[in-house]
Amino acid sequence: MKKETGGNEIPAFLTELLYRQYGSAAENILRGYVQKRPVTLRANLLKTNLESVEKALSSLGFHCERAAVPFALIVTNASEEDLSRSAPYERGEIYLQSLSSMIPPFLLNAQEGESILDMTAAPGGKTCEISALTGGKAFLTACERDKIRFDRMNFNLKRQGVPHVNTICRDALMLDDFFRFDKILLDAPCSGSGTITVGERIKISEKLVQNSAILQVKLLNKALNLLKKEGSSYIPPALCCKRKMKPCCKRRSSGATANSCRPNCPLIYRAFLALRTRYVSRRTNSMKVFLRQSCGRNKIFRFFLDKDIFSCYT
Repeated sequence: MKKETGGNEIPAFLTELLYRQYGSAAENILRGYVQKRPVTLRANLLKTNLESVEKALSSLGFHCERAAVPFALIVTNASEEDLSRSAPYERGEIYLQSLSSMIPPFLLNAQEGESILDMTAAPGGKTCEISALTGGKAFLTACERDKIRFDRMNFNLKRQGVPHVNTICRDALMLDDFFRFDKILLDAPCSGSGTITVGERIKISEKLVQNSAILQVKLLNKALNLLKKEGSSYIPPALCCKRKMKPCCKRRSSGATANSCRPNCPLIYRAFLALRTRYVSRRTNSMKVFLRQSCGRNKIFRFFLDKDIFSCYT
């Protein structure tokens, strides 16, 4: 079996793993790998609104369609490079971001006045979105260990006009347990197996998947330690393989295991396992997002962005 690839084709071990874990649903995932990534953006509600962005981009010759994700647009006749040279981009009125990346801040359900940690925050898109969804009235902490990515994150936060944000250049695993947050968003580093595009360079190995899993378990447990007693966390679709979450289901943290957690528990802890296929229907402008709940009965749930096109696999 080929352990690693630096070519343009999906490695055999990943294809085998997808079929073993997802059955016939793997065909949808593999089709997603050959789909061209749509150019999508989010209107920055801290500075403008969706209608104004649509009008401004249309006047510049960009053809926009509304996406199923609120405040998001799909641009059908331009590249990200084209948009990055536009006036709305320079003014920080738009943020170039994939639709799947826009979903976690909505599920976090941040509220005004809450203290919120974005554990691995660079380049800052989700931090900006959380701020926008709370009208800039949440108290944010954005953590990033890589200095280059940290600087880029600070640049983006400033351009987007994000207030009440504290940025920390440090490994999230090294954060002092003295800190406590109402809510935590963890977009953990992963193997990138959910963002493969056939035809582009693909570099992934079984070792990378295994190492990513080990790091993810550590970050999940750290997130639990940093959470207030009645706080909540959301771990977005960053993982691909079922086996990667099994170790964390055996760990105990703050008196609760991942398997024992339920929405009504004092410590609300939900971790979702997903593969983002980046497939956008031309008819509905909706993205298929396959979510697998990592605790409880391990069923695949559908996330209702557009109920007309989603399929549910159990």
